[in-house]
Amino acid sequence: MNDYFSVVLMPRLLERVRSRAPHSVLEVIHMPRTGVAQNRNFLPVVQEHLDEGAIDVAVMTADNFPARYRCTSLFTERRVCIMSATNPAAKKQLTLDALLSLGHVKVTSAPSRRGWIDERLDAMGLQRRVVAVVPHFSAAVAIVARSDLVAIMPESVAKLFERSHELLLLESPFAEEKQSTSMIWLAEKERDPASQWLREQISACFTGEVT
Repeated sequence: MNDYFSVVLMPRLLERVRSRAPHSVLEVIHMPRTGVAQNRNFLPVVQEHLDEGAIDVAVMTADNFPARYRCTSLFTERRVCIMSATNPAAKKQLTLDALLSLGHVKVTSAPSRRGWIDERLDAMGLQRRVVAVVPHFSAAVAIVARSDLVAIMPESVAKLFERSHELLLLESPFAEEKQSTSMIWLAEKERDPASQWLREQISACFTGEVT
């Protein structure tokens, strides 16, 4: 779980769990999608943690997971472009050309990955000017708020910082590209009571249907 899911999910989840299981402790582990361990390069770290029981569930933008895992969608939302309210570019319409003329803060847990924005631009024969690469959306927010740079991120995260950091949330030229968030767990844990209860609480944070 990265800081996106932490700030969107954890306040809601902790409120639910404290009221239903007041002596429990929730632990969030941040991890990149891939890594190096035991002389094996670029392991799917999330899969390894699930297999070893280091985590019960993963909340993330799901990739293609093998059949030994289960995956369910939690929510989908749009992505927006953020910039400082004092950014001179705020006076003009944010067209694709305008967006590409600005410096960007790229948010990724794996800097070697191109990411959906750059892949989309590659297909169009275009590229953006990346000025900084950071692993957390909160870092991107702090940088954008003090500069003339921009960043693209899920709307729910941007709204959390909109007032405190005097940000503008603008419709992205890539507005049709939605952010989909899923929950992944081991298939063998499907009927495990504790795992099932935790998954129900996480799902209820977005549906409100589980008591």
